[in-house]
Amino acid sequence: MERWQIILITSGIFSLFFVDIPHFSLLIWSLVLSGWLLFKQKWGFRSLLGIAILSVSWFFIQALWQTHWQLPPSLIKKPANIIGVVSNIPSRPGENLRFNLQLTSIGGEKLHWYTQYNQPTIKLNWQKANQTLRLGDTVQLTAKLKPAYGFANQGGFSYQKWLMLQGIRATGYVVGQQPVKVIEPSTSFRQLIFDRLSQATANLDYQGLLVALTMGEKQFISVDQWQTIKATGISHLLAISGLHIGIVFLFSAMLAKLLVKLYCFVFNQNHNAPLIALFFGLVGALFYSWLAGFSIPTVRALLMLTLLVLTLSLKRVANSKTVILNTLALLLVIQPLSILEPGLWLSFLAVIVIIGTFWWFPTINRNSDKTPRWVHKFTGYVQSMVKMQLVLFVLLVPVTIVVFNGFSIFSGVVNLIAVPWVSFVTVPIALMAAVLTFFDLPAPMLFALADSSLASLFNIIEQPWTRSGWVTVKFMPWYAWVLLVAFMLSFLVSVSKPLRGLSFLLLLPPLMFMLKTHPGWRVDILDVGQGLSVVIEKNNRALIYDLGPVYKSGFNTVEHVVLPYLAYHGHDTVDYLVISHSDSDHAGAYKKFFSKVTAKQTIAPLKLLPEATVCDAGLFLGQEQRQWQGLTLEVLWPLKNTRLPTSSNDSSCVIRVSNAQFSVLLPGDISKRVEQRLIKHYGGALASTILVAPHHGSHSSSSQAFVDAVKPDYVVYSTGYLNRYRFPREKVVKRYDKINAVQLNTAISGQISFVITDEGLQVQQARQHLLPNWYYNR
Repeated sequence: MERWQIILITSGIFSLFFVDIPHFSLLIWSLVLSGWLLFKQKWGFRSLLGIAILSVSWFFIQALWQTHWQLPPSLIKKPANIIGVVSNIPSRPGENLRFNLQLTSIGGEKLHWYTQYNQPTIKLNWQKANQTLRLGDTVQLTAKLKPAYGFANQGGFSYQKWLMLQGIRATGYVVGQQPVKVIEPSTSFRQLIFDRLSQATANLDYQGLLVALTMGEKQFISVDQWQTIKATGISHLLAISGLHIGIVFLFSAMLAKLLVKLYCFVFNQNHNAPLIALFFGLVGALFYSWLAGFSIPTVRALLMLTLLVLTLSLKRVANSKTVILNTLALLLVIQPLSILEPGLWLSFLAVIVIIGTFWWFPTINRNSDKTPRWVHKFTGYVQSMVKMQLVLFVLLVPVTIVVFNGFSIFSGVVNLIAVPWVSFVTVPIALMAAVLTFFDLPAPMLFALADSSLASLFNIIEQPWTRSGWVTVKFMPWYAWVLLVAFMLSFLVSVSKPLRGLSFLLLLPPLMFMLKTHPGWRVDILDVGQGLSVVIEKNNRALIYDLGPVYKSGFNTVEHVVLPYLAYHGHDTVDYLVISHSDSDHAGAYKKFFSKVTAKQTIAPLKLLPEATVCDAGLFLGQEQRQWQGLTLEVLWPLKNTRLPTSSNDSSCVIRVSNAQFSVLLPGDISKRVEQRLIKHYGGALASTILVAPHHGSHSSSSQAFVDAVKPDYVVYSTGYLNRYRFPREKVVKRYDKINAVQLNTAISGQISFVITDEGLQVQQARQHLLPNWYYNR
C-alpha cells in the first residue's frame, strides 16, 4: 500500500510552513498520541492521522536535535580555546584556509554526552595560514565565533538555512599568534585520494571539473568556468547525484557480470551472474558515494538503488512509482531535514519526468530488413534523449526559476550534448583514473583523456550565444507556474483541437500576474550586512541607492543580494543608480552590477566612474527636483557650488524621494557637520516619513538637531550582525526614542520593506513577514 508513504511525504511538506519549531514537550505528547492512534488500529483514517502526526513530530524532533547546541553568549566574538576534528577537505584559495571543525570541547569545557552523538560543527576562516590542515586532523586553536547567521532577502540564497542543513552552528576566524596545533594527524583515505588527485591534475585546464566530478570538491573551478556552467544550465552535472551514481552502478554491474561469466566459463562452474552483478554494482555506487563524502544527493541515490537491488533479489514485482515513493519516504525518515533541499525535489522530479517521458512518448522504431539493427538502436536512443530533454526543459524550467530566479533558454540543447558526454565518457574515465590513484598507481594518460573530453565539450558549449541565454524571470506564485506548465504539457500530450484551444485560457492568470502593476510604490532596504543598498520601485521601474559591501575575500553583496533581488522582481534595467560615495561598503562591486544590469542614468563619484553624473544639488538632471512617475526626486547634498569635504563620508550624495503624503531620506554616511549644513539650508523641509540612519547609526551622526529636523516616523539602521563598530550606538538610539520613532535594524529584521499606497504605509520585515519560516531564522 502506498497511502502511508504519501501521508508521510505530505506531512513533511506541511512542516515547512511552520513559523517556529514546537516545544519539545508538545512533540513528546504528539508522539504518544500518534502511538495511540496506530496501536491495534485497522488501516483507516485514524492510522493515517497517526502517521501524519508521527511524521511531523519526528521531523521537528530531528530539527531540534540538529539545532539544540547554540554558541554560549559568553563566547560570542571573544577568543575561545577550541578542540575539534576537521570534518571537510579544507579549501585554500590564496592565503586563506577555510575549513569546518566538529567540536570536541570549547572554552575549556567538553561537550555534554548527548551533544557528542550529534557533534555541532563550526565553520572557520584562517587568514594568512602558515600551515595546511587535512580532513580528519584533530586540532587545537583559538578562534572568535558568532552564531550561524545569513542575510534575509527576497530572491537571495539563504546562507543561514544552508548552514543549518550542514549542521554548522557557528562561524568565525582563527586568531592569536600561536599556530594551529595538530593534536592527532589525519588518517583519512579520502584526503589522501584528494591530495593525489590534486597533484595528478594540477597542470590540466579542467582540473576543477575533474575533481568535482570524482569527489564533489569544487574549490578548483575557475570563475569563467562557473559562469559558463551557470549560463548553459549544466550545473547539475557537477553535483554527484543520482545520474552519476546510476552510471557507476551500471558500469560496475556490467563489469562484474562479465567477470563472473568469464570465471564460470574458465572453471566450468555455474553462478547467478545477474544477482552477483547487482551486488557489485551497489558496491561500486557505495564507493563513489564515499568518495563524494556521502552528500545528501548520493545518499538518496544509494537508497533508491538499494531498494531496487533488494526488490530484484527477492524477486518481488515493484513498479517505478512504488520505488520512488518508498525511496522518498525512507529518505525523509533517515534524513528528515533533506526536505529543505531544493536538489531533493529537482532530482526526484527529474526521475519522474524521465519515467513519464518513456511512458507517454514511447520510442517508435520502424523496422526494415534493409536497415541494420544498430541503426534502429541508435535512432531509438536519439529519439529518447530528445524527448527526455524536451520534457525536462518544459517541466523543470519553473522549478529552476523558483530556485534560481531564471533559466537558460539553451539548457535543453546543451544538456542534450553534455549529459551523455559527461556521463558516459568523462565520468567513467575520470573514475578509472581515481581508482588507480587510490591504489597508488599512475594514471596520467587517463586524466589527460578526461581533460580532453571536457575541453571538447566546452569548445562546443562555450559560445557567446550560450552565455547570453540566461533569462531572469519575475517572481510568480506557485499556482501560476502550475497553470503555465499545464498549458505547455497540452502541446506535448495528444489532446483534441478544441481542448487544446481552451488550454490558452490557462495562460490568463500567469499573464495577468506578470503584467500586473501594483498601486503605489515601495522602499526596500536590503539586508547587506555592514553597508547599504536601497531599492525604490514603482510601476515595475526601479531606482537603486548604493550596492552594499565588497570584502577582501571577494564576496560581494551585488552578486549575492542585489542582483538576485532584482531578478526576483523582474528587473534587468533600472532608471537610476546612485552610488552615494566611494567607500567599499556602499559602492561595492559596481562593475559586476553593470555586467548584468543596465542603468539608464548613473550618479556616482568621478573617481569611481568618470562617465557618471556627479552628485550635485544643482546639476542633478539639470534641475534641483525631478518628477519620476509622480514621485519627486531631490538631491540635497552636496550643495551647488560648494567645495566638497575631504572626507568621503561627508561627500555622500543625499537624496530625498517623496510624494504628497510620504517621503524617504537617504543621507549616506554624512556626519554631524554636514547635518548642520543641511539644517541651515533646508530647515523644516528635511522632514521625512522614513529615514535611513546616517552612517549606520554611528555616534558621529544623527545629532539631536538633525533628528528633530527630520522627525521621522521610521528609522532604519543598515548594519552587520554583531558588527565590530557596535552600530547603532546606544546614544543614537536614545535620540530617536525621544521623538517616538519606530526603529528597525536589518541585522535583526533582514530586508525591511515599506509598501506605500494612497491608503497608507505598510511595513514588512523579512524575518517576520516575507520569510517567516523557522528554517530561515533558526
